[in-house]
Amino acid sequence: MAEKENDIQGTKWSKTIMRGRLKGAQRHKLRKLLHMKYRPSELAEEIAVNIEWIYKIYIPLGCPHERDDKEYIWIVGAEFCEWYLEMYRTQKLAANEGYCVSCKRPVAIVDPEKHNKDGLIYLLSQCPDCGKTVAKILHQKRRSGK
Repeated sequence: MAEKENDIQGTKWSKTIMRGRLKGAQRHKLRKLLHMKYRPSELAEEIAVNIEWIYKIYIPLGCPHERDDKEYIWIVGAEFCEWYLEMYRTQKLAANEGYCVSCKRPVAIVDPEKHNKDGLIYLLSQCPDCGKTVAKILHQKRRSGK
């Protein structure tokens, strides 16, 4: 029973984490934050996200913040940027892993089939959890500009 609750809790948090991903332009704005205190509304405006993301995603995930004597929340811009980049860093896959877009996590590649199409070499396998097809690109020849 406890294992099932931990799994459900893990799934809930992974969905919360995925909801908080920023797009390229937003990540670029994130790097321009100053080392000063921002209110959640100011921070949301600076990085072009909904203010609810700050309260419902980032703060519950452990975003560095502090409360003053009036219980207002303050977030230091540079610390938030460092926290975000660490929290949402790109995942490196092992040689025997692929990324299941259905499960939204790395999974082991089992009984892969090697394919080659137009210079693209890739493996196809089945996700051990959901059964959907998982692809992993091994090599891609560069196209010559004609």
